[in-house]
Parts: sequence; structure tokens; C-alpha cells
Amino acid sequence: MRVKWSKHAHSQRMAIVRLIFRKQTREIAGKWNRDFGQTTRQLASFPELGDTIPEECFWMLPPGYERLRQTVCGPYRIVYEHIADEIHILAIMDCAMLIHPRDTYWN
Repeated sequence: MRVKWSKHAHSQRMAIVRLIFRKQTREIAGKWNRDFGQTTRQLASFPELGDTIPEECFWMLPPGYERLRQTVCGPYRIVYEHIADEIHILAIMDCAMLIHPRDTYWN
């Protein structure tokens, strides 16, 4: 099974890594980037590893939200969906943030 990152999720990942780099160190930013990769690669073998997402985690419920799952990497929520033989990473954000509809579709 393949893990694919949407452009939106990849952009969010790089923004998080750049912020950590600016506020902390290159080494810590690199560690987080590796952790994100390792966490999502585990989904290839265990697509149901993550949890279903409770309704209260959404800013507004998108159509078909039941298809979405989340896994946690430190303080970050990774939103994904399992389609056929692929895992689509849709978004990555701080767990305290609500999931916006733009974070729930492949783009």
C-alpha cells in the first residue's frame, strides 16, 4: 500500500517544519519531519491504525466525514483516508485546531 501526501498536507508539513526550524533548531525540525514520515509510513501496513474523528473536531462537518481517520504525532493531528491500495494524507495540524472542510479533500 502506498502513502501519498496531498499538496495541501505537504504544504502544511513544510510550514510546521520551517516554524520549528526558526523557533528551535535544524536538528529538532529534522526530527519532526522524520517523525511525520515514520508515522504516516506505518499507515501503509496498518491503515486502520488511526482513530475515527469525533464530530466536535470539525469546524463544520463535511459530506462523507465518516471516511476520514486521524493519527497523532506528538501535538499534531494527521488527517487521512484509505482508498483502495492508497493512504491519502489530507492535512496535518496542531491537535488543538479544528478541522476545516479544506482539510478533508484530496487537492
